[in-house]
Amino acid sequence: MTVTMPHIDINPELDLSVFPSSIQPYIERLRACAHSRYTTNAIPISDSDPIEVLIDSSPSSTLDDIPKARHAAVLALLYERDGRLRILLTTRSKMMRKHPGQTALPGGKCEPSDAGPIHTAFREANEEVGMPLDSPHIHTLCFLPPFVSLYKLVVTPVVAILTDLSVLQALKPDPEEVDDIFDHPLEALLDPTTARSDALSPIGSEEWPYEEELYCTSEAQWLRGSAYRMHRFRSTSTPVKGLTADILILLAQIVFNRKPSYDRYAPGQVDYATALAWVAEDFAGEAKGLRPEPVVLSRNLSG
Repeated sequence: MTVTMPHIDINPELDLSVFPSSIQPYIERLRACAHSRYTTNAIPISDSDPIEVLIDSSPSSTLDDIPKARHAAVLALLYERDGRLRILLTTRSKMMRKHPGQTALPGGKCEPSDAGPIHTAFREANEEVGMPLDSPHIHTLCFLPPFVSLYKLVVTPVVAILTDLSVLQALKPDPEEVDDIFDHPLEALLDPTTARSDALSPIGSEEWPYEEELYCTSEAQWLRGSAYRMHRFRSTSTPVKGLTADILILLAQIVFNRKPSYDRYAPGQVDYATALAWVAEDFAGEAKGLRPEPVVLSRNLSG
């Protein structure tokens, strides 16, 4: 299949006039943080309180140790509706082998024919929900640093802005991959109370089987037995949690220029730079015939 590359705006000459004035400050913030594919520094909220971006200053050699088959990309598509910045999400089909019925950003594993993470993210979004590949209303802004999944997949988030909501009306889930398409206010990833104005899934339902009104956490074990805090956010569909929540928390911190209203990390939780280095070490060891450190699975990571 021939895939047309999407419209790309990762450059300092991005014309802000094509965007509504209400979201231009967010785009400026993202553009200021748009580094090369895998290189970034700490993103400051203020001079005294930087956000740690979960990646070291020169990780390209680390990523070279990770097989291409273990790379993935997801599309973080933002748009403004009713005066609020929202993020497009999906609920994975219950027929999927991994993470069935869970909330996800459109995306998936890189294929050998993909030109890069943008290509992967849009190809997967096209396959999953019919996202157009060459719409002039979708502007790719930047990458976030790569995240590491529980199964040692290196996931690069591709951030884009949608300027014409009619594009959403044409989206249609592939029933083999997606059960639902919905969105969530991005700010609610920092302050869950801001989601109250949405028609949220009922408390105690299959979609939100928890007692808490809007948000809950649990502590679990992650790579090499390290600590991990699972965040869960109530939505109009399935909970926003796990890796998807981690990606969106960082994106919201950048866009809104502030920290979450809750404690982000478990005591002793490692950042994603460390996790990425561990995974690279494991794959490098495998290439030399060494046994890698086991992935420690915890029941709390799937609940």
